[in-house]
Amino acid sequence: MSGNHIKDIIQLLNGKMLFINSAASKKLCLYNLDGSLDSEFQTNIGTGANLNIRKGLLDADGKIVLIGDFTTFNDIPKSNIVRLNPNGTIDETFVTTVSNST
Repeated sequence: MSGNHIKDIIQLLNGKMLFINSAASKKLCLYNLDGSLDSEFQTNIGTGANLNIRKGLLDADGKIVLIGDFTTFNDIPKSNIVRLNPNGTIDETFVTTVSNST
């Protein structure tokens, strides 16, 4: 697929690897230590980001911070930044005041 490439790779505290894709469905894939896809994580991210994720970071608590062009994540309004729990669910305690910007 043209334009589809890995934007970032994050190693989680449990050793699993999170791949952030530019154009792939859901834009995130978490792989177990044996190389298999983590199906629980994939289910929890639901529809994922509606637009590009530019960067991913791991915070000190092992939560995943995603920054990008998206306006929703898993069909929930999230302007350009979202924090996920290690299992892929949205961390609702993370509140930002970022407006749509580059």
